[in-house]
Amino acid sequence: MSRHIVLAIALALLFCGAASAAVSEAPDPPPLPDGTGAPPTLAVAIEALQRGDIDAAISLAARFVQQSPTVALGHEVLGTALLAKRNFADAERRSIRMRAIDVTTIFR
Repeated sequence: MSRHIVLAIALALLFCGAASAAVSEAPDPPPLPDGTGAPPTLAVAIEALQRGDIDAAISLAARFVQQSPTVALGHEVLGTALLAKRNFADAERRSIRMRAIDVTTIFR
C-alpha cells in the first residue's frame, strides 16, 4: 500500500471518529514516510520524527515545503509530523495538497 494511501486512510479514520474510542489511550504514532532518496532536509525531518522530535520535524519539513512547494514528499512529511502533533486540520490540508501534486505529476 502506498504511503500516500496510508496517510489518507489515517486522516480519514481520525476525521470519521473511528479512532475516538481510543481517546483515553496513547495514540499510535502515524506511519513514517520512507526517507529513502529523500532530499537531505527531509531526511533530517524524518529522522527527527523517528526519534520523537516532532517540533524539529515540523520546522524542517515546513522550511522544505516553503522552498519546494511542488514536491509531494515534503507535504507528506509535514503532514505526518502535524498528525503526530495532533494538528489534524493542518495535517489534512497537507494531505490534500500532497494528493493534488501527485495527481498533476501523473498527467505530465
